[in-house]
Order: sequence, then C-alpha cells, then structure tokens
Amino acid sequence: MHLLVLTVLLACDAVDVWMRLEPKVVQAGKRARVSALEKGLPGVTLDEWLRAFVPETATITWEANDCGEQTGSAADDTRDLPVCAEALVKTADGVEASVSVAVGTASKGVSGRAVVFNVATKSPSGEWRSAKKLSDLKAAFVKR
Repeated sequence: MHLLVLTVLLACDAVDVWMRLEPKVVQAGKRARVSALEKGLPGVTLDEWLRAFVPETATITWEANDCGEQTGSAADDTRDLPVCAEALVKTADGVEASVSVAVGTASKGVSGRAVVFNVATKSPSGEWRSAKKLSDLKAAFVKR
C-alpha cells in the first residue's frame, strides 16, 4: 500500500513539473532564432519565419514533448530526456509539416542553445518525408 501511494505521489510530482516546464519549452522554441538554427537563414524567430511563408489560412500549433526519445522501458527512468518544442503546420489543401527544436532536457529545463531535432513534411497524398534542413520546408508551402 505504501509503495502504491509513493508511486502515485511521484507520478503527480512529475506531472506538476511537466506542467510548469511545458509553456517555457514552447516559448523557447517559438523564440529560437532561425539564423542560429541554420546558417544563412534570417535573424527572426522560428514562429515569425514559419508564419512568413505558410499560407495565411494554415494553422500552426505548438506543443512540448520528449522529442520522441522515450522508449517506454525502465531505462527511461535514468535518462535525462531531451525536451522539444514542436510546431505542427497544417494547410487547407492537406500539406503538413513538423519542426522539432530541442531546447533543453527534462531535468535541466530550458537550457543551452536550441537545435533543430527533426523536420518533416507531409504531402496531400499522406506521405511523410524527412527534410534535410529547416530551409527545405519552404518548398512544401509554395503558395498555390
């Protein structure tokens, strides 16, 4: 019984920590300078850069996550998992994109320099493709 109570308390504590961390992670991702994420890009925030070339009718939603690194095994308990801010872009004609920017770790919170963790696009036919770099996203959103 005591072990169950302790487990519930630890789980609640982890949820509380994540609830406090999540908005900070999202803000760090939105505010990351694309010029720092990829050489040759302008000195604007990632949020501004995305909004500049996706159609006005597109939706951009942000979330904080573990960058897809959790395995679900007990080994995760001892790892300091990365935390990412992920922008999810969707257009009315079915084009989608995902940009994940690592902005810290679960134990350190937002820390260090933001780095691009993953970039992918989805065509209207439903095919997801990894992009090699952030600037490759523009091609997926050529105004039609």
